[in-house]
Formats: sequence, structure tokens, C-alpha cells
Amino acid sequence: MSAAGAVGYRLKTQLKRYWATDLWQTLFDALLQPSDSSHPPPYDRLLALFQQHLSKNPATASKLRAELVKQDST
Repeated sequence: MSAAGAVGYRLKTQLKRYWATDLWQTLFDALLQPSDSSHPPPYDRLLALFQQHLSKNPATASKLRAELVKQDST
């Protein structure tokens, strides 16, 4: 709990070290710890971070695309 009395939420388990932990931590922090409850999280900035990560890692993007196609067909 912070000095202002706000509750801080954290993941129960740690992210795997081979995941893009800084990217996911940024996402979870933005969605679970909003800095201002009257404004939504910065979805456009979060989307840009993920797009940038996927453009730098084409193998990851390819795996993600394949998993989404597989999920869509079930």
C-alpha cells in the first residue's frame, strides 16, 4: 500500500526470464496501476511498444501469428 492509501497490484508469479519482461511489466503496470483513475491507460503507447518489439523480433511475430491462426480455427 502506498502512502496515499492506494493498493498496488502485482503478479503472483514472476515472468519467465526469456520473455520480454520489461515489455510485459510495462503493460501490467499500466493496466493494473493506473496513475489517474479518471483517464484510461495509454493504449496507443502500449500498442506501439508491442508493435516495435514484434518488428524487432520477426521470429516471435511469426510464432504469435501462427498461434493466433491456430486459436482462431478451433
